[in-house]
Amino acid sequence: DPGEQFAGKALFPGAGNGLKQRLRYILADPGVWPVDVGLYGELVENEREIELEAKLLLQKRFGPLRVAANISGEYELYFSEQREIVLNPSLGATYEITPSFHVGLDSWLRGEYPRNPAPPARTFGLGPAAYLGPAVMMNFGKLWWAVGAYFRVTDTSHDLQPGEPYGPLYIRSMIGYDL
Repeated sequence: DPGEQFAGKALFPGAGNGLKQRLRYILADPGVWPVDVGLYGELVENEREIELEAKLLLQKRFGPLRVAANISGEYELYFSEQREIVLNPSLGATYEITPSFHVGLDSWLRGEYPRNPAPPARTFGLGPAAYLGPAVMMNFGKLWWAVGAYFRVTDTSHDLQPGEPYGPLYIRSMIGYDL
């Protein structure tokens, strides 16, 4: 049965029981420095691991155009004694058509580097996998919605096998409410 290949696998990374603590700090008010700089830290504890994540957040505005980059990495300490370094940089640009409608182009990469033990060979699922695609954001006052469609630009001829992450298309949608 083909469905058996997916049995026991998490459908979403990070799925399961656990806690996350996040802290974000902006080093200066926007526009004071030549590039806006922020720091982000996250600690995750769940039934499989403890994960430490750090990001350097960079942004520059040119009138209605905003260019942003996140330099991001994780160190994952699994209770099975395995360790893993994960790199997640991203880069994007958005253009404010109106205050309530923004269009953009986003990209992101994910690469996993297991240690203790390192795998004998890198598999497709370890990446790095890079994606690029359009995104839109709509602001309805306190409520906002963003959606993006990302196409894999690495290993484009790879035929996805059951259980492998990173298909040829990744769609992300977020809804937020400003308190």
